Amino acid sequence: MHLTSSGPLRVLLLLCTALLIPLFWPGLIDNLLNRNFKIDYHHDWSASLVALHVGSDLLIGLAYTVIAFILALIVYQNRTHLPFDWVVLAFGLFIIVCGFTHVMHVLVRITPVYWLDAYIRAITAVVSIVTACALPLIPRVGLALRATADLRRKELELQQSLATNQALLEIVQLTERQDDPLEMAQQVLVKFRDALAVDWLGLGVQEGTWPA
Repeated sequence: MHLTSSGPLRVLLLLCTALLIPLFWPGLIDNLLNRNFKIDYHHDWSASLVALHVGSDLLIGLAYTVIAFILALIVYQNRTHLPFDWVVLAFGLFIIVCGFTHVMHVLVRITPVYWLDAYIRAITAVVSIVTACALPLIPRVGLALRATADLRRKELELQQSLATNQALLEIVQLTERQDDPLEMAQQVLVKFRDALAVDWLGLGVQEGTWPA
């Protein structure tokens, strides 16, 4: 398998590219952790407004991380038959970096690392552009998932049919034996129960003669 044909490796390549490209911006490397700025505390903002901004940014960052984790889990569970899995993973990466931009909103309120904030935004921009270009492939991913679900359903139906046919064959073989009729009926019920995948089947026995 070629390295770039693996979904996770493609996303890792995208992440490395997004991390490197902004570093070529003039002055970014030298000032990445520069804090020689005045922090914009928004002194004219009320405490309630600041708490709303900070709380919302933190919750958005957390939610984005959870969404990305769920997408990665879906890709892992369907890794054997999911085409363009890197597109879904790239979308998850896009969500994560978007979450980081919200976290940076909170960080720059504590320390004025505006160059670092700009670097994170540039990473987000690169990932966003690549993900936007890949989004037209998403419908094909949906079609593949639906086709896989149909294939699984048909496989289960075939397995059920095979089990039913096997049970019928065994029932025919039972009827050819000279066993006690009651014991034979019980064995037939067991075969039917297994073939029909039911929890319980009953057998009634009538003692004596039927009334005239």
